[in-house]
Formats: sequence, C-alpha cells, structure tokens
Amino acid sequence: MFQLQPKTYNWMYLLQLPFECQPVCTTIVVLQKLITGLVNVLWILVEASFIDTALCVAQSQ
Repeated sequence: MFQLQPKTYNWMYLLQLPFECQPVCTTIVVLQKLITGLVNVLWILVEASFIDTALCVAQSQ
C-alpha cells in the first residue's frame, strides 16, 4: 500500500511551485505585475507635477 510521507511546506516552496509547473507563464505574470506597479508609481508622479503646475498657474506665478 502506498503511503505519503509527511512534508513541511514553507514559503519558499510555495513561491517555487508555479515556476516548476509553468515557468514561462509565471515569468510573464510576474513581469506584468512589476510593470503595473512601476507604471502606477510613475503615474502618481505625473499627477503630482500636473497639480503643482496647475496651482502655479492659478496663483499667476
């Protein structure tokens, strides 16, 4: 009779599992998430610059 051996799962195993199953798709998803995060940060900087410029124009400086 087949019996499974007990195994302790940790965070590293959980992070490696998708790369073992589908390395290409996992890499694409990780890159997409990183790019999305970077674009969001840059967008905040663009909006802050726009607001600063609009305030300067409104104050006639």
